[in-house]
Amino acid sequence: MSWKIEGTYFENCNCEVVCPCTISAGALPGHYERCTVLFVINIANGHIDGIDVSGRTALIMTDAPQLMSTGDYRTGWIIDDEASDAEAEVMERFFTGQMGGPNAGYVKNVSENLGVKRASVSYVDDGLVHRVRASNNDDIDIDVEIKDFVPHRRGTPERPDAEPARLTGLVHRIGPAVTIASANQAQIKGFGMEWHQSGKNGHSAPFSWQD
Repeated sequence: MSWKIEGTYFENCNCEVVCPCTISAGALPGHYERCTVLFVINIANGHIDGIDVSGRTALIMTDAPQLMSTGDYRTGWIIDDEASDAEAEVMERFFTGQMGGPNAGYVKNVSENLGVKRASVSYVDDGLVHRVRASNNDDIDIDVEIKDFVPHRRGTPERPDAEPARLTGLVHRIGPAVTIASANQAQIKGFGMEWHQSGKNGHSAPFSWQD
């Protein structure tokens, strides 16, 4: 089993900006009694176990305790329905941690596996803005847009070439640095869960994973 994939990711959770879980690798409690988070991972290029998965997207919905380091997650996975059966099979094994790698540690925290579903997925990176829409004929209905935060003085416009603020030195399965962002829009429904997280925390980053 091998993999080499790269692309971009973003997430949205119900914490205020900035999420204590992210900056502490889950050692600090989130802002609310439960932590609800959507991870969106878009593979620009790469292969998993010899199967080309370029252009495919996976989403992960997790409902966790306020202190995420204690585990006891409820998690469901969504695979882009543009993926062939072979692509979907290796993506499922990879993202559910069956192949080890960056997702295996996360999956150790999952006490209730809500399964894997297929959905139509539209993913867009547009400068500072990152958006996903996902739906199927079952219960998946997701519409999330986050915008990376660019520091600027009050009353002055954002510079179009400005870099977003970032958190660095992190212990995060995506990598050691992510942007600071917030959700312009965040309606998330799936696996019997429904969250409304507009205005709440977000992060984005490129990623590159290789076994």
